[in-house]
Amino acid sequence: MTLIHCSRIAKLLEGESFTASGDQWSIYVFDITRDEHAWFLHIALIGRRDTHSVTVEIDDGCEHGVAAALVLRRLREWLAFDIHADDESSPPSHRPVTNSTFYEE
Repeated sequence: MTLIHCSRIAKLLEGESFTASGDQWSIYVFDITRDEHAWFLHIALIGRRDTHSVTVEIDDGCEHGVAAALVLRRLREWLAFDIHADDESSPPSHRPVTNSTFYEE
């Protein structure tokens, strides 16, 4: 994977709006970083009542359109789950998923 590939993923996600658990959310990609094994998108999720800052690890095995769609799907799922998760039996915010990993900052 290259910075160009990650930039294309970020461009597809940037400014995208979607609904999760009855709230409207907008995506803002504010950074792209990498370590020796993976690339990461740093994303701000802006809702009407709340904001989140998350880091998503991008798997280098996906075409950029597929990777962006997977990230968007994962964001929806995570927000829908997280909004209703207040007890200790709930999984942590860091949950691995195919082709992306989530870390709430």
